[in-house]
Amino acid sequence: MKYLVALIISFITINLNLSAQTLGADGFKFSGMGEDSVFWPSDNNGESSVKIIVDCNVGNLELESDLISKTEIVDGKSVIYLFPPAKPKKTLTIRHEKYALTEVLLWDNDRPLQRGGVYYLNVVASKNTATVLMESRPSVAEINVDGKDLGRTPCEVELLPGIHKIVISKYGYQTLRKPLKVDSTESLKLEFELSRSIAERLVTVRFTAPKGSRILFDKESLSAPYEKRTTRGKHEVECLINGKLMKKTLECKSDTVINLR
Repeated sequence: MKYLVALIISFITINLNLSAQTLGADGFKFSGMGEDSVFWPSDNNGESSVKIIVDCNVGNLELESDLISKTEIVDGKSVIYLFPPAKPKKTLTIRHEKYALTEVLLWDNDRPLQRGGVYYLNVVASKNTATVLMESRPSVAEINVDGKDLGRTPCEVELLPGIHKIVISKYGYQTLRKPLKVDSTESLKLEFELSRSIAERLVTVRFTAPKGSRILFDKESLSAPYEKRTTRGKHEVECLINGKLMKKTLECKSDTVINLR
């Protein structure tokens, strides 16, 4: 006796690709008519359920069908109870957040699924994404890929082959935007170097000097009160105080006050 269960959709460009592994007749191993036949209590409409045990190499499956009356997890397997389909083309949709969905046709050549029958469906999830480890300096930066927030660095994300828009952001640092090309399903490791934002890089340098002093900061003349908002790092200062010329290199790391005499 042959029972036909056909996979009618297998999406290839979403995050997952689920395919039914052949067990006996095209994916379903039927045991409802044999010695291990189990009959289940009637549903609210007076009809006995069909029980389908779904075994998959990944967890957290989402199972959808307008025939489902109840679902549960038993020993790590998804168990669903269905109202027997009265006509062809009723489907069971299998989803997973990291794989493309697939649909299984709940029908065979000779008859629909039998009331009280127990069916086994073994589904194999084949990965078609690349695992990308994203790190940043400094760490704990927000990751956005193709408009979706995916967490903070360091973080692993699953990406399909193709071009993706990557945005790495952290308060006090310039937001990094760049395209990322994923060529295959091989694992990748990426590290992003973030630069401090302009506002975060600026410091205030204030000079105290006798009245009438002349101060050049990086060759720019300063007037009283001799204050300059500038970037962190080294700067050249020239001072003419009471007729005496002084030259000095300053290392500006934070807001500071410099006394000139």
